Amino acid sequence: MNIKRIFVPFLLAFVIFSGCSYSVYQVKGRPSQDLKGGIFYSLPKTRIRVAVTFEYTNFDLAPYANYAEKYLGIEVDDSRAWSISDVDITAVAEPDPDYFYYVEPRNSDISVQVSQKGLLKSVNSSFTEMGTADDYQVEPVEKLSLSELLYSTANYNLYEHVDTLYTRNGVSGNDESVVLVRSSVEKNDEQRAEEIAKQITEIQQKKMEILYGEYESSYNENALNFVYSSLDREEKRMLQLFTGSKTNITKVFYVDPEVSKVVVDDQIVELFRFSPQKGVVDSTDEESVPIYCNLRIENSLRAVSRYAKGKPAKTSGRKAKTKTKFSAFKYRIPEVVRVSFVTPSFTKQKTVKVSQYGTIVELPARKVEAVFDSQTGELQYLRKH
Repeated sequence: MNIKRIFVPFLLAFVIFSGCSYSVYQVKGRPSQDLKGGIFYSLPKTRIRVAVTFEYTNFDLAPYANYAEKYLGIEVDDSRAWSISDVDITAVAEPDPDYFYYVEPRNSDISVQVSQKGLLKSVNSSFTEMGTADDYQVEPVEKLSLSELLYSTANYNLYEHVDTLYTRNGVSGNDESVVLVRSSVEKNDEQRAEEIAKQITEIQQKKMEILYGEYESSYNENALNFVYSSLDREEKRMLQLFTGSKTNITKVFYVDPEVSKVVVDDQIVELFRFSPQKGVVDSTDEESVPIYCNLRIENSLRAVSRYAKGKPAKTSGRKAKTKTKFSAFKYRIPEVVRVSFVTPSFTKQKTVKVSQYGTIVELPARKVEAVFDSQTGELQYLRKH
C-alpha cells in the first residue's frame, strides 16, 4: 500500500514532464550549458507612435487673398500658416531587452515561429499571417479635349482700353472727326481677382450640371467622371490664388511608457511645441504652445494579475532564488492604456494595448498549439494535443 502511494505520484510526475519536449531559459548572463540548436524569442515592449499631420498654407501663392471675401465669400486668415489637421495613434512592438528567452528542443516534436524582430508568433502551429493584395484593375478613361467644356482661355493680365479723341477740321474749326486710339493696359489686382472669381463660378456651375445630370452630351460615365475631375482640379488651382497653396506634412513622434516597480497610472509627455505661424519650433519660441501626450492605465488586469501569481511559494525562511529555467513558454497579457493627444484647441483619444504593463503568464507544461499576436504578445489561440 505504501509503495502504491509513492509510485503513483511519481508516475504522474514522470508522465507530465516526459510530455514536455523542450526547456525554456530566461536569457540572463552566461548560459549554464552549451547551446544546442535552440531558438531565441522576446516578449514585446510597446512604444506609442503618434503621427501628426500638419497643414501648411503658403500665402505667397495667394496674390488675391485680400479679395477672397469680397468676390468669393471666403474669409482668409493669413496670420495662421500652420495647423494640425490629423493625428494617428498606434502601438508599435519592439523586443523587450529584459525579457529574452531561449528555447531548447529535446526532440523534433516542437516548432516555434518568431517574427523578424524576434517576437513569438506561434508554437506547434502552421499559422501564417496573410497579406492582402490589391487585385482590382483601374478601368481606362477616355481622353477628351476640354476646349468645348471649359471656359475660353482668358488673358488675366491685360485688357483692351479705347481712348476717343476729337479733332477739328477746316479753317472755321466747325467740322469734327472722331479718332479711336486702342491700347493694351495692364489690369490691376482687383480686376484680375474679379475675373478669376467669375471663372471659378462658371466652373462650379458646370460641375453642378454634371452632378445633377443637366449636362447635355453623349459621353459615357467614365468620360464625365474625367471631365468632372478636370474641372475640380482647375477650380482648386484657381482658388489657391485666393486662399494659398496647402501642403500636408506628417511628422512622427514616439512615447516610451514608463515602467517602474510601482505602476505609473498617469504619464504626461511633451511631444513638441507648436506655433501657428512657424509650425514645430523649439522651446525658445515664446509664442509657441506645448503639445502633450497623456497615458492613463485602465488597470483592467488587477484581478488577472493576482490570479496568475497565485499563492507565494514557501521558502522556509530562506530567500527564494530567481528561476531562469522553465518548462513552459512565457507570454504576456497586455494592459489597456488610454492615450490622449492634447492641444489647446482639441483632444484626441485612443485606447491601445501596452505589453510591458501587462501580466506575464505561461503556457501549459505539455504539448499545445498556440498562436500569439506578434504586436502585443497576447495569446490568440490555444489547443491541447
